[in-house]
Amino acid sequence: LMYVSCAIRMTVYGFTIGFRNFKDYSKRSLWLPEFMLKLIFMWPAQDAKYRKVSFTASILCVLFVQWGLLSYSYRYFRDYNQTIISVTVLSPLIQTLFKISMLRYHSVSLQNMIEDIGSKFWPCDFFPEDNKRFRTRYRSGLLAMIVLAMSALIFTLGHSLLPLLTPNRQLPYRSLYPFDCLMSPFYEVIYILHCFVCNYLANLSILGYDFVIISICNNLVTQYTLLKKCFMAYGDIEKVKKYNEKFNQLSISPNLNKNKQDENKLFLVRLVKHHQLLNRTAKSTENVVYIIGALQLCTSITGICLSGFMSTRGDVGVMEVIAMGIFLIGHLIQLFMYCAVGNELFHESSSLTDNIFASKWYEIEDNRLKRDIIIAMKNAQVPAKITAGKVFPLDYSTCIEVLRLTFSFYTLLSSLIDK
Repeated sequence: LMYVSCAIRMTVYGFTIGFRNFKDYSKRSLWLPEFMLKLIFMWPAQDAKYRKVSFTASILCVLFVQWGLLSYSYRYFRDYNQTIISVTVLSPLIQTLFKISMLRYHSVSLQNMIEDIGSKFWPCDFFPEDNKRFRTRYRSGLLAMIVLAMSALIFTLGHSLLPLLTPNRQLPYRSLYPFDCLMSPFYEVIYILHCFVCNYLANLSILGYDFVIISICNNLVTQYTLLKKCFMAYGDIEKVKKYNEKFNQLSISPNLNKNKQDENKLFLVRLVKHHQLLNRTAKSTENVVYIIGALQLCTSITGICLSGFMSTRGDVGVMEVIAMGIFLIGHLIQLFMYCAVGNELFHESSSLTDNIFASKWYEIEDNRLKRDIIIAMKNAQVPAKITAGKVFPLDYSTCIEVLRLTFSFYTLLSSLIDK
């Protein structure tokens, strides 16, 4: 019924997925997070009134579910099986609470970044020979998003339907309230609320936030790739003239007076302005991500460790093993996607200086332009990156360290439980 209500809501409000119509493969990657966040009225470009109402209702629902779950965990903390399962399912609720809060708090920054991507970023087919590579990257990223979404959907559906197969009344989240929550009509109302939070709110808010950040980073990676190839042509007058003509045909190109400056200077001004735009977008992305990045590492360590521990115990049922296995796969994909885009963003932006130096700047006769290219190289030495708490960069090395730390906690927990 919840997913049918999603379709009804789409029909009634008639919202459109704007990024679905883009021919640019990098920009088109934003259509999936746009679709998800619009379903819960948290897309940054939507009406602020709807976002405020949806945010308030979502926070109250999540806090109510967390209250019951924490009360139950406190009452039965000596039963390690129930405690570990409670902490494991608490991880998505914490992510929902923080990520939907960040969507609300950073709505203006996200809206500005999304508008810049749609109107000011260069098209990925600026170099036609690279368009196939960008298309492959778009399809691979979309496939990873769909796999993560399907694993989350399967886990939440199983988590919601499993209590119906038990002989006694149970809730999807083991909860304890001041009233008897297993008595009608409280049981039915709370069960529906748990299913709403688990299947609808948590999935759309967590995945919507993750996908919008990953898509923004992918667009930045594409732009840095295009910018590097443009800088490589600097000094080659034939290529510079060709690229200037292509920029003149783009509505996103800066409005520069071509009559008062030569081709190389015009070209350099355009590249520097675009580099400044990318730096602003990268810094805004870092400001949006660094708190959630720290939370993501903590929840990944907790989720991977506990789900891996529960799925390898001999005293756990088959259904719980399957559920924990799916939960483990989802956490691994989520961690890898953040670290992968962070690593790509750092790599593409940090190599920009080498591409500038490898250009034919030495063939330019104007010494002022040679000094300008030195300043551009100096500014390009600060790479773009996303971090966890502005301490740990989200890259492949951090991903490996997280997995090592998770395995250490796993062995420690196993030895403690065995004792």
